[in-house]
Amino acid sequence: MQGKLKNDVLIRASITDNNIPFQAQGNTQQLQEFDKIFIELSKDQHSVTLGDYNLNRPNSYFMNFQKKLQGINIKTASDVGNGQLKAQGSVAIARGEYNRMQFDGEEGNQGPYKLIGRNGENFIIVISGSERIYIDGQLLTRGFNNDYIIDYNLGEITFTANRLITKDIRIVVEFEYSIQNYLRSLAFANTTYTQDKLTLYANIYSEQDAKNQPLIQDLSTNKISFLRNVGDDINNALFTGIDTVEFDENRILYASKDTIINGITYNYFEYSQNEETAKYALSFSNIGNGNGNYIFSQSGINGRVYQWVAPDSLGNLQGNYEPVIQLITPQQRQLFTTGLAYELKNKGVFSAEIGVSNKDVNTFSEINDEDDVGFSANLNWKQLFKLDTLAKWQLENEARYEFVQNRFEFIENYRPIEFVRDWNISNTQRYDEHLFSASTKVNRSRFGYLKYQLNSFIQQNNYTGFRHIAENRINANGFTVLARADYLHATAELEKTTFFRPILNIKYQSEKTKNWAFGFNSFQEKRKVNPYRVNAFDTDSLNRNSLYFNVIDFFVESPQSLPNKFKASFLQRWDYKTQAGNFTLDNNANVLNLTGEITKNTNNQLRWNINYRNLQFFDERKDENTILGEINYLFEAWKGLIRSNTNYKLGSGQKQVIEYEFTPVNNNLGTHVWQDLNENGIKEIDEFRLIFENEFPDTTYIQITLPSSIYQKTNIAEFTQTLNIIPKRLWFNTNKKAVKFLNQFELQLQAELTRHFTTDSLQQQNASILYSPILLGETENLQDFIVSTRNSNRTSLYYNRGGRPFNAELFYNGNQFKDILINGSIERRLQEQGTRLRYIFNQAFSVNLDAKLGNNFYASAANTAAAYNIAFSEIEPKLKWQNGTKLGIELSYLYRNSLDESQVSGTQQEASARFRYNLAQKHSFDGRFSFIQMQYEGNLGTNFNLENQILQALQVGSNYVWNLNFTTRLSKYIELRLNYNGRKSQDQRLQNTGRVQVSALF
Repeated sequence: MQGKLKNDVLIRASITDNNIPFQAQGNTQQLQEFDKIFIELSKDQHSVTLGDYNLNRPNSYFMNFQKKLQGINIKTASDVGNGQLKAQGSVAIARGEYNRMQFDGEEGNQGPYKLIGRNGENFIIVISGSERIYIDGQLLTRGFNNDYIIDYNLGEITFTANRLITKDIRIVVEFEYSIQNYLRSLAFANTTYTQDKLTLYANIYSEQDAKNQPLIQDLSTNKISFLRNVGDDINNALFTGIDTVEFDENRILYASKDTIINGITYNYFEYSQNEETAKYALSFSNIGNGNGNYIFSQSGINGRVYQWVAPDSLGNLQGNYEPVIQLITPQQRQLFTTGLAYELKNKGVFSAEIGVSNKDVNTFSEINDEDDVGFSANLNWKQLFKLDTLAKWQLENEARYEFVQNRFEFIENYRPIEFVRDWNISNTQRYDEHLFSASTKVNRSRFGYLKYQLNSFIQQNNYTGFRHIAENRINANGFTVLARADYLHATAELEKTTFFRPILNIKYQSEKTKNWAFGFNSFQEKRKVNPYRVNAFDTDSLNRNSLYFNVIDFFVESPQSLPNKFKASFLQRWDYKTQAGNFTLDNNANVLNLTGEITKNTNNQLRWNINYRNLQFFDERKDENTILGEINYLFEAWKGLIRSNTNYKLGSGQKQVIEYEFTPVNNNLGTHVWQDLNENGIKEIDEFRLIFENEFPDTTYIQITLPSSIYQKTNIAEFTQTLNIIPKRLWFNTNKKAVKFLNQFELQLQAELTRHFTTDSLQQQNASILYSPILLGETENLQDFIVSTRNSNRTSLYYNRGGRPFNAELFYNGNQFKDILINGSIERRLQEQGTRLRYIFNQAFSVNLDAKLGNNFYASAANTAAAYNIAFSEIEPKLKWQNGTKLGIELSYLYRNSLDESQVSGTQQEASARFRYNLAQKHSFDGRFSFIQMQYEGNLGTNFNLENQILQALQVGSNYVWNLNFTTRLSKYIELRLNYNGRKSQDQRLQNTGRVQVSALF
């Protein structure tokens, strides 16, 4: 909404509902935010924003942040003397918490890569649009057609075919996530005064947790007292996670046990459903491998169960979990910066800034508060000189000095993204730091430049380093040449480093080549890190932090102005390892990349991006081959008679092992029911199933997905196909009877396939068949290598679609699902083909006939006894009477026959009557009554899962099922729904269920 109020006040507002739990998908470059609401009022140079808004980095060197906030933001500007004063103030509730992750890529693994929180939280929700992702120091662009996509709700990043992920790349991710342990407020103020050549500014930032308002932590008096004594040692804020409770069959409870091993008595906890001993509820935390007494148990029980493992004979712990809670302390972070910039003669600039930070990592405690305040300073001078009267030649000089005290804390990283790597800083301790830089650059317009830069970085009493950077760029006669050399020599307390990185890029493009570009890129990194002893001796042996590789890359590329584009490149890389104090060749990688598009004909468009990487090792390790690519083909012919879209992707990544948990819900609003299949009284994951239409259980459950931190590396094939054939688009106006008859038909096909599989164990098998969209030939011996599958196919042939008096449809539906759970794999397949016929007598009466054949398959690795493979057939005629939109009545008869491969069979005959009555567009009344006769041929009690599928949760013999629903609108946004369900089965008592539901409509 945007408009103008009285007195020329402009109003701009986004009136969406910030309570709707939606976020953008993270698969496009631009995000449409669903949860943003704000009102902005502005007049002249003043504005006020209320609601959701973004707060970004101000005019400051040390102060860097990007925040999404909820609160008030005020901006104002006015003339003061001969200058202008601008000010900004913001008070808000912080929506997220900042974190920075750095990790190496995995060979042939495009993702997903899991993001974790600053305090080690495994399951976080990333705030949409807050992420900044770098590969080898280069900022990436989000989107399917760009570099990566991100699932904000799961906190997972997957890289596209435009970015081949290997073991050699470095990934840095900066992001905000919504987990907050306390109510966190933020205040920010900025003021800038500009007069002629002088600019003065000051910024103050304060972010603090309200320690008396915890959100996701339950802080008792004992816990607060514990945190007061922890001080700043917050990593050891581990509080006992053992709580004594009353027995509850729906909770994971433990019993206390004792055992003697090697003469030592151990007390531990064991999962139990015994009402007498199961008295303890335990909260576990992952404290690292070899630091705990418990491991995660893959028992298949509904809920997470942890199992005690005994120490080894030397007393070393064998687990990674302990019944402790990592308490999160309330924190305060403040930063003040002030500075100036003054314009000198000849386009020169001098600037200076100082910063003062205050960070308290535990506001509950005053212990160790003496080191909370830190100081920083930055000086910068830049000057430009003209070397000739036409200013074609210019000399640019720059010098900078930065000081950072060891106690200084920034909000978000303000230095270059690869600063630590550039200087080879391996010590994570904090020191007073001095950074000096001086450079000179000679530049000629349109020809190129020559630049030299000297840098010095000193960590007091620990590290001294010098970097020399020389760079030359030349543009002449169609050639573009860039040569750069970066050399570091540094001395630390325990090591000395030399780091040499030369780069040479040559590109030729001119009218002689019809603007086709040919090029060559070469770069090297050689980092030698030697142990160093002061006042003793230097040694030439290399430690493991040393690095050496060479890369060459050749490419050819068509002009970007052409409608049909093509690019090919071939890259070779040689990596060396340290062995016996020297570099020896370790592996060689060859990468071929082909990209392009043929789009000149709008009816035939082909795009492709294909990568092939071969990694060869010079030892006993097995060579690795990676294929990553995407092909998309759009086809349209004969005025839209045929329209087709084909997309095919190949790649490799990893598949997350899924864990399910079922939670009971009130008022029978759940989707699943528990049935004790093995009669052991324990709720196990494979004993929960979906509720059938005719079933009204006493207790229902909802399924909750718990993403685990376990991943399995897989290859990936994805295929999507849509096809529409609509003859009437070509022959719209025709008098020929044969063509008119043909125009009555329409074909639609939609197919989607995603298959994750592994070929590591395949030796002589034909593994290439797993890359195909459809598994052809003998594939039973390959099923074990399919880790996960999601496959759907719907094909429909229509006759006189939606027309009168007769229309028909022939269809085929196929769905296949296979996934890996924490306790094994699970697979479901449903295939059906059939027809739908409809004849409309008049405005009121119509007859439908539905018939289909199909197959229903289920298998679970954890519960093989619950498997079934049912072939079924059914036919259902229907008679409908419709009196406008007010009243509708339907009579139907269903006959269904089912036969399992174990020769268990069943027959269902169902006669039903349905009605719907609408009154005044505000009230509706609908109901159904069914008589169902069930027959079952087999031994009952052998396979409950199979019985439920055939009997549909009904009883053998006669069954009566009915339901009534009344819906009314109480207001424009409030709806009331009353529901009554009844059921009577042979030899079973009458069941009645009533429900009341109130809904808010958005």
